[in-house]
Amino acid sequence: MKPLLYKNKTIGFLYKREGELIFEKRVIPKKHKVRKFNAYGIQENVFQNELAGNKGRIEIKEKNKTGRILTASISTWTDKGFVRNLGSGIQRFLSIDAMEISCKDQPKLL
Repeated sequence: MKPLLYKNKTIGFLYKREGELIFEKRVIPKKHKVRKFNAYGIQENVFQNELAGNKGRIEIKEKNKTGRILTASISTWTDKGFVRNLGSGIQRFLSIDAMEISCKDQPKLL
């Protein structure tokens, strides 16, 4: 697992799972989700240098009670994402609506 850094802070981890490149980012929804767009972002220079052009997935793991895991392919981030500077540097954002959602703890069926 390779930590990816931005301004000397770890912003996620890069690794392979079953031959597929995975970028994992752990977020606190109240702090990291951009409510205006219902989206999460990744620093654009990290996206371009480490992910763009590769086959694989980006996993956003929410650190809260639900433990949701939001995933989308790198190509989805390229095709459906948008680039903005909202005060934390230039980032590539993707709407949660464009991601697949699963939960860490699946609810038990009655």
